[in-house]
Amino acid sequence: CAYAEALGTLERAGATIVERHLPASLASYVDPLGVILGREAWDLHGASLDREPVDPYVAARLRRGAEVSDGRYRAALARRHDDSR
Repeated sequence: CAYAEALGTLERAGATIVERHLPASLASYVDPLGVILGREAWDLHGASLDREPVDPYVAARLRRGAEVSDGRYRAALARRHDDSR
């Protein structure tokens, strides 16, 4: 299996492999991740929408990031922090 081979290659190169189990289902991470990515993409690139040509689909996704409230963004960051322990 390619995954096992990659782990072996990393270990031989000196990496320490640590198996971790997610505290919740993978699906439960989708919304918080989308909130964080959307908000940060808007913060980084939103101002360029008025200055540079941007694909309309990309522009629509960026604009959704502008709708993320500070509270929702902070809650998603807190969830990520709590789940990383």
